[in-house]
Amino acid sequence: MDDRDRRAPGRLQESIAGLTRWAFAINLLGTSDADIVRAVLNALDQIDQRIDPLKRGRALSLSVNWQERVRQRLKDGQITDEARRGAHVRWLETLLSPESAVDFRPTNDTSVEHVLPRSATGQWRTDFPEAINVWTEMFGNLCLVPKEVNSRVGNDQFAAKKEALAALEPYFRSAHDVAKTKAWTMAAVRDRNDRLERVALRGLGL
Repeated sequence: MDDRDRRAPGRLQESIAGLTRWAFAINLLGTSDADIVRAVLNALDQIDQRIDPLKRGRALSLSVNWQERVRQRLKDGQITDEARRGAHVRWLETLLSPESAVDFRPTNDTSVEHVLPRSATGQWRTDFPEAINVWTEMFGNLCLVPKEVNSRVGNDQFAAKKEALAALEPYFRSAHDVAKTKAWTMAAVRDRNDRLERVALRGLGL
């Protein structure tokens, strides 16, 4: 077995990790299907030439401009497309697991819970007096829960949601992160969004 063969498993793992980072960065940016297809075709050409497409300046690397756009999107905490937003929340959930034992259970048969609900009433309107539609969709306001829990607590006030989230299995890490918060306010959402931003940047290697 030559040195190239001995290094193959490690290179495969590195390539999968790199491709995962690229895919979730592209998800954040909302890159067009045409641009994605073009990048993948260029990557395949580079692989045929024994060129690593994940290296800087190649087909699946992120330009400086794209990196800045990713950072800004994470800071804003906003993806308008529901499917892409859900994919990002599920990816964040895996990043909250220990790196040596990623737990995918919270990403299966679950739904995205908006802690501040879209149809907010009562105390919610006092705690979020302005731009409530913006705060509702921020990454810092989202976590994963079983579908039945989401249906049950959907528009409840925070005290009831906090109790329901705290009762979930420990592997629902994003839900327990929310449940540790004393009060759910604009400051709480911004603080959690900032923390998730740092988690995502580490996950993306930025």
